[in-house]
Amino acid sequence: MKQVLLVFYIVFLQAGFILGQNKVDFGIFASSVPSQMEIRIKPNYTESGLCYLTNAQFTVKWPQSSGITFVETGIPLSPFLLTPQGPTHIYNGYCYQVWATAGGSNISWATNQQITIQTFSYYGPPCPTFEIAHDSYVINDSINGDYYIEINGNDLTGIVFMPTASQGLEAPGIISGADTVISGISNISYFVPPVPSAISYYWEYSGTGASLIGTGNSINISFAPNASSGNLTVKAYDSNCGFGPSSSPLAIKVLNDNSTHNNNSSQTKTNEISVYPNPANGNVIYLGIESTYYKEASIEVVNIISGIQKTLNLQLGSEINKNPMLDISGLESGIYIIRMKMNAEAYVGKLIKINQL
Repeated sequence: MKQVLLVFYIVFLQAGFILGQNKVDFGIFASSVPSQMEIRIKPNYTESGLCYLTNAQFTVKWPQSSGITFVETGIPLSPFLLTPQGPTHIYNGYCYQVWATAGGSNISWATNQQITIQTFSYYGPPCPTFEIAHDSYVINDSINGDYYIEINGNDLTGIVFMPTASQGLEAPGIISGADTVISGISNISYFVPPVPSAISYYWEYSGTGASLIGTGNSINISFAPNASSGNLTVKAYDSNCGFGPSSSPLAIKVLNDNSTHNNNSSQTKTNEISVYPNPANGNVIYLGIESTYYKEASIEVVNIISGIQKTLNLQLGSEINKNPMLDISGLESGIYIIRMKMNAEAYVGKLIKINQL
């Protein structure tokens, strides 16, 4: 009996897991046709054969301030037959339009393939942002901003994979540039691919002590000696649509006297260390310190672009050890920071490595 129950429990879990994966995501997209938007679904529905769209409901909203108070729906797209439900309603500064269908025809699902189920047009300003609503909006105590979709009578509502869209400016792409810099360094370049129709770009840095120079898709940033770490973002601008959405943030770590050593004690003293020759075009450098006693020194050589390159542990003897030597033969050309810790003392220095051709 226990074995039967165990088998039933496993089968139940497997069935629940499979049903949990059978979702249908949906979203809103800009059409290739000017002033036209598309509502699309992307089924992750693995049941074989034909599937029947039993029921669906979506609410699209857009800012009332855009000047557009209604949208014009296209011919219902077979087999989904999604149609507007009554006039546009205005609520809390937004216009709302509900679409629904009582069921379409059988259709063969193609997993994760985007399918357009309705289009609509709008007239007025060129760049309003439309959104699949999911909020507190309620009409007639029955239709609200929630959304659902039923297939074969089962509620398979998934997640919105594109909740907002506009025919305005796109969000800039991935920001290129150093994600680790040294405080006090100047003119570090950052870049994003050009956004079509953008006439300028607005860059923002969430940290302090950074001076951003430029309004194009490429800028330079100088980091003050007291600069802090932060996120860098950028958004494009044109005269018709204003600012577009922000890019994904680039997290920038700033290495300085407070962040360039690993220490759990608040009593650690941090000193600047001289490095020579500097720039270095050979295989060794010397550190400008003298040390007595038995002290274990931990040395890190950090590339400001890619992070830690080399870590060494030196045992300094009882004799005075002047200007310890460090092998840098494995380092590529670039700008580095030297971090050295000995007990309650920490040292920070900078190095420029130039490999001869």
